[in-house]
Amino acid sequence: MNEKGSVNARVLEGFAKLTQYNVEAGGGRESLWSGPGFNGSMLLSTNGRPFDLIKAGAAEQFTLPWIFKYQGPMKLTYFLGQLGGDGQFPHTKLTGLRLNLTSASFLELGFSRVVQFNGEGRPALGFGDYLPILFEPGSDDVNSALNNYTLLSADFSLRLPNVSRYLPLFRDVALWRLRMGRHLLQRCAHPTDARGHYRPLQSKSVRLCPDGAADRVCGDV
Repeated sequence: MNEKGSVNARVLEGFAKLTQYNVEAGGGRESLWSGPGFNGSMLLSTNGRPFDLIKAGAAEQFTLPWIFKYQGPMKLTYFLGQLGGDGQFPHTKLTGLRLNLTSASFLELGFSRVVQFNGEGRPALGFGDYLPILFEPGSDDVNSALNNYTLLSADFSLRLPNVSRYLPLFRDVALWRLRMGRHLLQRCAHPTDARGHYRPLQSKSVRLCPDGAADRVCGDV
């Protein structure tokens, strides 16, 4: 409530989605998490303020036919959003793609690409520019509509269940590592590594998240 007695309210976070034939699509305002880290994620994390976006992807893991079935179950998620009004170019757009592969019951691989582009004061975008921005290297020309800032990451999570026979205090152990870098045309520059582990105690009833963040506590079972 302000000095004039009127109430100013805004939606901090909210999301609606529809699911059909294992495809879910929706939109709203939320923060995103990308990667297997427990205390934080280098690419996208819930530490940032939620932003407006639309999102589409697989509701559950699926397996491709033919020889691709040996890759194991996978999950693909795409999003397109718009950031806030702060910064040199207000209301820049943010898009990204996340692929998770469960190659074995104990191993999960993840690949992500996130691109920040456009914004007020930048060249206008056409409908046909969105796919090149997501899948192509882009342009270093600041006057080009395809000029962007791209981050790539690859990670893995190794889960070792029922380790209590060797480590009496712990039930499971999850080891993870993430490598991230900025994509500059035909190369990946300034690579950065993060790694960690997660060991739930025997005295706690916890479960591992199935959404690609393999070592985050989702809640009590």
